Amino acid sequence: MKLLIHLVRPKHVIPIHGELRHLKQHGAIARELGIPAENVAVVENGTQIEFADGRMTLADRVRGNYVFVDGTGVGDIGPSVMRERELLARDGFVSVQLRVRASNGALTERPEIISKGFVYVREAGELLAGAEQTIRETVARGGAGELQTRVENALAEFFYSETKRRPMVFVSVTAV
Repeated sequence: MKLLIHLVRPKHVIPIHGELRHLKQHGAIARELGIPAENVAVVENGTQIEFADGRMTLADRVRGNYVFVDGTGVGDIGPSVMRERELLARDGFVSVQLRVRASNGALTERPEIISKGFVYVREAGELLAGAEQTIRETVARGGAGELQTRVENALAEFFYSETKRRPMVFVSVTAV
């Protein structure tokens, strides 16, 4: 960047590639090398820049939306899917398989708990034992609401209280 500015000696510099922190640093480099601050524009995408009589002025910003590219699809996923992916990447997920008696809703066998990206299962025996106990208590308590939702909510609270992390929790209930 410094070499380019020395070779080209631009009158104006408008950093255009990178995250905002990169753009700000590029602007700082330009000012360091003698480009006047009023000739350096660190702007968001869509900001209009006008040049008249050798002067640069910032105009209104044209609102635009992000277009997400996913594999071969362009624009077919939205912000909610991206938020879910960010959550999965940050905190992972826990999947629970429950088998309950159709007649009374009691567990017929131990819950199967699968964790990916949340905790290393071999080292999380105590945490998963606590999760299993939470499941057993929630099932035994019964109460209003669908069992799947009640167990998901109870586990979400339990995991947050124990780890301060919020994995996505999926519960599948099979009545036998």
